[in-house]
Order: sequence, then structure tokens, then C-alpha cells
Amino acid sequence: MTSMYRVIVLLLCILICRSTSLYSQIAYSPVIDSLIGLCTESTVSSTVRQLSGDSAVMIEGSEQWITTRNFQYNSVQNLAAAFIKQQFEAYGLEARYQDYSATGRNIIGWKTGVKYPDKKYIICAHYDNMPTALIAPGADDNASGVVAVMEAARILAPYTSEYTLEFAAWDEEEIGLVGSAAYADSAAMAGMQIMGVLNFDMISWDSNGDFRMTIGTNSGSQSLTNDYESVMGIYTPAINWNYTDITASDHASFWNQGYPAILGIEEYPDDFNAYYHTPQDLFDNLNIPYFQKMVQAAIAGLASLGWNCRMNLQHQQVASGVNTTDQIAVLKVQTPRQVASGGNLPRLYYQVNGGMFQYLNPYSVNGTNYSFLIPGQPYGTVVSYYMAVQDEDGIILETLPSGGRGINPPGTIAPASFYSYFVAPNQVQTICSSSTPKIIPDQSIIYDSIPLYFEGGVKDIDIEIDVSHTRVKTLNISLIGPDGTKIDLSSGNGGSGSNFTNTLFDDEATQSITVGTPPYTGRFRPEESLSSFDTKSVYGNWVLEIQDSVVSQVGTLNSWCITVDYYDLNAGVKEMEIPSNLVLGQNFPNPVVTGFTKIPIRTKGTQVIELALYDILGRKVKVLSSGEYEAGTHIVECDLNGISSGTYFYRISGGVESSAKALMIQN
Repeated sequence: MTSMYRVIVLLLCILICRSTSLYSQIAYSPVIDSLIGLCTESTVSSTVRQLSGDSAVMIEGSEQWITTRNFQYNSVQNLAAAFIKQQFEAYGLEARYQDYSATGRNIIGWKTGVKYPDKKYIICAHYDNMPTALIAPGADDNASGVVAVMEAARILAPYTSEYTLEFAAWDEEEIGLVGSAAYADSAAMAGMQIMGVLNFDMISWDSNGDFRMTIGTNSGSQSLTNDYESVMGIYTPAINWNYTDITASDHASFWNQGYPAILGIEEYPDDFNAYYHTPQDLFDNLNIPYFQKMVQAAIAGLASLGWNCRMNLQHQQVASGVNTTDQIAVLKVQTPRQVASGGNLPRLYYQVNGGMFQYLNPYSVNGTNYSFLIPGQPYGTVVSYYMAVQDEDGIILETLPSGGRGINPPGTIAPASFYSYFVAPNQVQTICSSSTPKIIPDQSIIYDSIPLYFEGGVKDIDIEIDVSHTRVKTLNISLIGPDGTKIDLSSGNGGSGSNFTNTLFDDEATQSITVGTPPYTGRFRPEESLSSFDTKSVYGNWVLEIQDSVVSQVGTLNSWCITVDYYDLNAGVKEMEIPSNLVLGQNFPNPVVTGFTKIPIRTKGTQVIELALYDILGRKVKVLSSGEYEAGTHIVECDLNGISSGTYFYRISGGVESSAKALMIQN
């Protein structure tokens, strides 16, 4: 790496920009996962030692020592160039020198793409080094980057690629990016279609063992950056990263010509090589496990791009509700590769109440849409599911949610998380106030409550009121739910008319209260929709607020009632002893008003269990406890602070069995 460097805080867009490609998502490939295992600590160590003069190399049958790669010692530096080209050819690549000056020599190896031969991805690194001396090992700077290029060539050369792959070692980076600029300038003049450049410069120093690296990128390289981050997340999750827009390495030559390119470098500048540009940049100072992971990521990145390993899955989660019939789940698949057919068709895997997963094939295929029919389930059932797709060649696999594995057929290993929905029956109850009639004083506000002491989530709410009042236009009438949600039923309506007589506020009514006339007998849509309460907790006090806003007008709230259609989360969910003798008790206190509750569980044998909280849509909110429990009764103390008010259910699972119960949170 050249000494002319600078650090600039990268713009926020680096964190948020995303590719707009239909196939933007990098998919997992079991083939790539297997191949990067061929890159070992031994293979990266062997090659970096040869390039840095720590061990001899055989060049055209003769033992040689590469003691320096500095351009001023051209005869020795040319040994490195010959070694790199010789290895490219031995791996099965076509290879050539690019001699752009009397002292400058790039080495280029390539494998022509079978589908897009005129479009290429480049992996590259500079092979020249510092200091200007006959003994200049340059193990980290930048024999390490060259190793990434050579290992990628060795491992990927036997395999066909959709895009052309190019493997390049640049000369004279240390005196101003000369070699890479010569190539990039020529490429631009020739109209070369370079899809992306992966440049590696100093990737083997990690003094604190935190496996942190830095990505150099710019606004024109965000799609490529996103792809590379995805690759590391899939194949080398131990690596984490930050960003820079440093221009002091060969990626900048491609930026200057408008090509997307990124730099992969050890954490910069916070953990920079202490022996930079000195004769002490030796093999013995490298962090080999970190080095191996960096090289594996480079190989996986080039393969994922060159092999067009992209797949985008879209799905609208099946909603919880009261429907016990079959549920349709539609998966949209977008990929440049051919989706597998026959026995490897896309699959949906589902489990009932934490049981064994079963798979479904699509019952209908319409273009890129695959439709599955999940069998209907009885009330109180939790259905969890995920979907999996592979390509016809068995190169890539994607699951939704992501993280699943297994190929031929796809998705036989489940991801860590699933989609879930709950089959809850609906119940309808009408409860009327027991504290009416109540006088509405002049220019005052009155409140009246109806407590609902049953558990569930709101499906629909209707409110019926009977109010005697000499001029209802002066009244503002609102409903306040247990969580504080407030909506206007009627405000300032009715002109000079009197009374609300058996007035029913119903979102499904054809006429709005704003166009009706007193005494409003019948059904009317409220000013604000009662659907604001949908899916919220039924449990608690429902409050009718009436405000008289003008002097000399008085009246009486004669009566009011609330009709609630709700999902009964307790119906069909019974405490049960299952084959493993795992029993789940009701939490206490319930409702949860202090942020803490206790849940009893009982096992009659030692068992590994998970106790988790789910929302009304079946989404996991929090793991309350997990681990091995001995035989006996256990009271699990649960911290629910920070979780919003509402209806939830908690589920205990162990092995293939589970049980669930509802609880209420009131903050």
C-alpha cells in the first residue's frame, strides 16, 4: 500500500444504499461453501512465504528466492512475476504479461465466461513492495493480497463461470498505482465491460484478534459493496467491518474510470501493520487464522459474482386469525438461474405446535409465483413455516427466512427463525355499563368505564349509546381503549337537534354520523375508525368520554354498550401433558402490569426447553428462557419491560412437543 494515504469518514449512504437489481440478493451456495474449505491456513501460509522470501520457489524447474519485489530491483521482482504467471497457467488459466513500460509488468490470468464472455469480474492485488532494498519481504504489504488472487485462481479455475473471471497482479502500486492505472485506462478506452473489481491490499495483520477489516468504497460501488457484505455474512461471519473511501490502492484506478470497485484491507487505520514498509514485514508477524478467513471471503465473493449466485424471494406472511381452513402461501422467486424442477421444486416446510416439519410442493406455478396450500388446523394451533428454493444445477439455495441449508431437495435443514401464524377462534360479547345513567354537566367532561375481563385481540368493535341532550352539536364523544388509544365517535354534529337514541357506531355502516340527523337512531360510521383498536388487547377498561363544550346545554348519558368481536387466544390452547411430560402453567400475575411475571413449567425428566413470547401475529418477540431443566416444577421469572401493551402468548417447546398460553401486558 502506498504511503500517500488519507482517512475520510464515509458518507452515511454507504450504510443505507441498496442495489435496485431484481436479483440483488446474493444466495448461499453449498458448492462455494465446500470450495472455500480448500483454502486452509497451510495453503495461504505456503504461498505467502514463497512470495515474501521466507521459503524457496521453483520457477521453470529452478529453485529461486524472491527476496524483494521492489521495482528498482527488477531482475528479482521479475521472479515474482514469473512465479505468479507460472501458477496461473498451472491452475489451468490462460495468462499473459502486460508490459506497459520498461520496468512495469502486470500479470493477468483469466477464465472466459460461458454466458457473458464480454463481461468480467476482476480480483486483484499489487505484487510490488517496499522498502527499496534487496531484502524487502512485504509479507502483509502485499504478498497477502496476491495470495487471495492466487488462491482464488487455484480453487475456481476448474469450474465454469457465467461471467469472465480475471485474476490480476499489479506492478508499481507503491509509486502511484501505475500498473492498475495502465490497465484501467486501457480498459476504458476499449469499452471493456468490467462489472466489479475486488482489490485486496494488506489482509493478514490483526494484532488484537478481533477479526475486523475495512471496506474501501464509493457511491458508485455500493451495489458491489452490498454484495460483498452479503458474502461475508454467509461464508465468513467471524469477520466484521467498517468503511473508508481511501484512494491509496489500486481500486482507485478503476474508480477514476467509472468502474465499481472495492478495497479489502485489514482494519484501517486503527489496527494498521506496525511493520509497514520495513524489512520486518515478515511472515512470522501475520495472523494466519484471520488471513485465511479474509482469503476465503475473497474467493467466495468472486465466485458468487462470477457464477451469478443471486436469488430474491418475496412472500406476504400468512396472517393469524380465526380461519381453520387451508391457508394459501405464495412465494415469488426472482433469479437469473433456472429454478429447479421435479423432485427439487421449491418447497414449503411447516410444523404444527412445534412438532416435526413436513414439506409441501407447490400446488400451482404461475410464472415466478409458487403457491402452497398449508393444511387447515384447529383452533389454538400455532403453525410455523419456511420456504426453500434451489436452482436446477444445485449451485445456489435460498430460504425464507434466510439461513436454511440442504440441497437436492432444497431446505432440508431449517433456518433459525420461521414465519408463524396462530389459528384463533373469534368470540362476540356485548357488555353494557353498570354505572349509568350519568349526568353530563354544563361545560364539563364525564367518563364512564366498561371493564372487559376476558383475554383476546380485537377483531371488530361496535359502540351503542343513548344520550339525552338538548343540543347534541355541543357534544364531543370519544372512546378510549385500555392502552390509551382514543378515537372520536362524534364531535360537533347534529345542528340544533337533540339526543342520541339507540345510536350504534359501526365501521361497516353505510352512513356517516357526520351526515346523519338527531336522534341518530340506527347504525352510523363514527368520525374516526374503530379499526384503530384492531388486534389490540381486549382486556381492561374501555372508557366513554363525553365533553359538553358550550354553556347552557345539559344532558344525561342514559346507557352505553360495547360489542367486541375478538380472537380468543385461550380457546383450543389447553394445558396438556405431552409425551415428554412437559407442562406449561398460567403466568401470574396476569395481566402483567409491573413489567414482570412468573411462568410455571414442569418436567418429569431432564429436558432442553425454550420458553418464548409471541405477538398476536405469531412473531417471536423475546426468548424468556432456554436451556436444560431437571425434573420438577420450575417458576421462571420473566422480564417483560419495554414490551408494549397488548395480547401475547407464550410457548414452551422441547424436542418436537410444545404448549402455549395467552397473557396480557398493560403498561
